[in-house]
Amino acid sequence: MSYKFNNISIFKIKDEGGVVLKHMTRKNIKNLKGSEEGEIIFDITDHVPVIFLNGRWKKMSFSDDM
Repeated sequence: MSYKFNNISIFKIKDEGGVVLKHMTRKNIKNLKGSEEGEIIFDITDHVPVIFLNGRWKKMSFSDDM
């Protein structure tokens, strides 16, 4: 299942249950207008999910590989 806007994938749920977030560059993420608290996007510049908290985009950090 995929949700698209202007033919661009915004959100996808794969058949096996995986979730794919919208992919954007760091520059495009920082230039977004109207971001909402808790919004999550995958930053393709740094290869990490980012979350909008307290009016700023924050990189999500993770521990070692699985």
